Amino acid sequence: MARFILRRRIGSKSGLGLRHALVLAATCLAGHSALAQDAGKLSMKDLALAEGKTDYIVYCQACHGEDGKGGSMARILVKAPADLSGLAAANGGVFPFWRVFSATSGDVEVVGHDSFQMPEFWRRFQREEGLPGYAPAPLRILALTHYVESLQAPKGKPAPTAK
Repeated sequence: MARFILRRRIGSKSGLGLRHALVLAATCLAGHSALAQDAGKLSMKDLALAEGKTDYIVYCQACHGEDGKGGSMARILVKAPADLSGLAAANGGVFPFWRVFSATSGDVEVVGHDSFQMPEFWRRFQREEGLPGYAPAPLRILALTHYVESLQAPKGKPAPTAK
């Protein structure tokens, strides 16, 4: 049953609601907390940020840049990628967590996020589920969203440079 749920898309296109997604994510995170204790006493938050950063570097950094302000590929794209470091500032100082999650997973349409510009990572991450070292797609998108949240500039200050 768990495999069936993990293989379904979370969101409006699948019929699997946000409440179910949160329960699934909490279950996945609970399993990862045990791993975090064995991985050098990392907190769950640190582990999620590390996993999110890894996927960000591989899949996002070329277009969005190390600090979220645009990368080396940005100049050749048809539509410039969003400044990910300013999402909270553009939303009244509150990071739009679920909007970013939905955009990354492909549940909502975002101009420029098509198969050429920005693929739906849900499908890509689903293909890797079950392979050694890969977390389930919902957990990876949650971790990636948390990492993008970490790129936000504090109020009145420029965005931090990712390390």
